[in-house]
Amino acid sequence: MTARPSAALNRSDAARLALLGAAGLASLLGYLAARGLANLRLDTLGFEVAFLATFALYFLAVVVVLRIPRGGRPSLPVLVLI
Repeated sequence: MTARPSAALNRSDAARLALLGAAGLASLLGYLAARGLANLRLDTLGFEVAFLATFALYFLAVVVVLRIPRGGRPSLPVLVLI
């Protein structure tokens, strides 16, 4: 690991943080949609759509955090374990 000043973010890090923040805020919509369904036995399909959308955003965040530098091997087993 190399040390770098914490005050200066490069564009790549800033874009990652923006993407993670947007995914986090967007995932709140999925939670609110699932909460608004009330009886999940009556609206199972609605819950599944909200759940899958929120899970897709979570998966996007995991991929962004675990992104391997160019030329590295993909870490699919790590993604599966997370």
